[in-house]
Amino acid sequence: MDHLSTITVAGLLIIFGSMEILTGIWHDTGRRRDDWIIDVVSMTQLAFLIRPGILLTTAFLMGAIFPNLEGALAGMNFWVGLALVMLPDDFVHYWYHRLAHENNWLWPWHRTHHTTPSYHISVGFRENWLWLTFMPGLWWTSSMVYFGLGLEFIVGATIVGAHNVWLHNGLDFDRKLYKKPIIGPLYSALEHIFQSPSQHRGHHGIGKGGVPLGNYGQLLFIWDIMFGTATFLKDQRPERYGITNDPKDQWQAQLWWPFIKSKSKGSEIS
Repeated sequence: MDHLSTITVAGLLIIFGSMEILTGIWHDTGRRRDDWIIDVVSMTQLAFLIRPGILLTTAFLMGAIFPNLEGALAGMNFWVGLALVMLPDDFVHYWYHRLAHENNWLWPWHRTHHTTPSYHISVGFRENWLWLTFMPGLWWTSSMVYFGLGLEFIVGATIVGAHNVWLHNGLDFDRKLYKKPIIGPLYSALEHIFQSPSQHRGHHGIGKGGVPLGNYGQLLFIWDIMFGTATFLKDQRPERYGITNDPKDQWQAQLWWPFIKSKSKGSEIS
């Protein structure tokens, strides 16, 4: 039932990826062969293994725990249902993401997302299997399917997936928007609600213009503003991307730690 989300995100990846190739962004990025393997395998295991697995497991668990509540929310107003699916997901993702950057024990789960020295669309779904499997928002939204909000789940997943591609695009054309007379102020105002590529580039950056300990929001930036982790960078670009003290693990270790050991002790937070 989640084909719309998968097809939409795949289509956007192809479109943005093609634009990035044509503009030369993928040339001389400093990436290793392992970086490309990580990106492709991570997207594949999320789409065809982890996400379907969570949907099936959640359906089984909800059926066992709440056998009389299947489809209980099916008559809910669509927009209310969509908010019920998306807002808790976005809120818990903010804290899950923030904890990963602020706590040594959780950082190895998320570190793979930041080890690439470049920034473009293939980075968007680059994660260790643990991070994806235990992402609380995936379990929440999947449980809403059992309660009858299947359409809302599909629409929400499509919005979040498409926005994730937008956030990680490396084209930088959004930097020009800030200088437009009417569009610039409007775009800057929207950044107080929604996470933007500029803010997320900063999150992936280190050195000048980098905000590795901030700008954690997934879809909404209001959580960063509310909890004091917001930095507005506008057209500023980070000095570089990646993490400090990168052990440069092989792709297997980055995707499937702790089954395959890392060269690092896993405690160095970027």
